[in-house]
Amino acid sequence: MSESFDPYRKWLGIPPDEQPPDHYRLLGIAPFETDREVIQNAADRQMGHVRRFQAGPYAVACQKLLNELAAAGLCLLDPARKREYDQRLFTEFRASGKSLPYPVAEAWSPSPAADEDDESRGAGDFRVRPIPPAPEAARFTAELEDETEPWHFADTTARFGPGKRQAARFIHPRSRRRSDPWRNPLTLALLVVLFLMTLTGGVLLVIFRDELFR
Repeated sequence: MSESFDPYRKWLGIPPDEQPPDHYRLLGIAPFETDREVIQNAADRQMGHVRRFQAGPYAVACQKLLNELAAAGLCLLDPARKREYDQRLFTEFRASGKSLPYPVAEAWSPSPAADEDDESRGAGDFRVRPIPPAPEAARFTAELEDETEPWHFADTTARFGPGKRQAARFIHPRSRRRSDPWRNPLTLALLVVLFLMTLTGGVLLVIFRDELFR
C-alpha cells in the first residue's frame, strides 16, 4: 500500500492502530463470526464498495485490497481453514490483551499432581479450547466430504470490463451444476400421464369412427 495514501482508513475506516487488520476487521464483522451468510454478505459488500475506486488514481492499491478481501472471504467460508485461523487469532488476541467477543477459552485448573506446571503457567493462565464449528458449518463440512473442488471467487472482469463489474460472490461448485430434469420423479410422472392420455384419446377416436361408419 502507498505510504501517502491509506486505503484501509480512507475506504474501510480502519485506523492505523488496527492495521494490518485481521480477516474479520477487514470484512467489517465481529471477531469469530460463525454465520456464513453474514460472512459472505460482508465480503460482497466490502468488495463492491472498494471496486468503485478501481478506475481512479489508486487502481493498484484498490486491486491489492480487493485481493486481500477475497482471501479473507475464502478463508472464513471454509470451515477447516476458519477453525485454524480462529485458533491462531485467539492466541494473538490473548497475547495482546484484547478483549474477546465470547468465551472461547477455559480457565486452567491445575490438579495436585501438576504443581510443577502451575509454577510455569501461572495462576491466571488459560488453556485454549478448540472453537467448535457452528451447526451450519458442520453440515457444510459434511457436504464437502465427497467433493474435491474448492470454493472459488467469481470474478466478472472478463465479461463486463474494467469499472463495469457486477458485485462479486463466492460460489460453490455444486451451485453451478444443473440438475437433470429426466431424473426428477415429478417430470417422469407427468410424462407417463401424458402418454396414457394420448393413448386413451387414440383408442376413443378409433371407436367413435367405427360407430359413425356402421
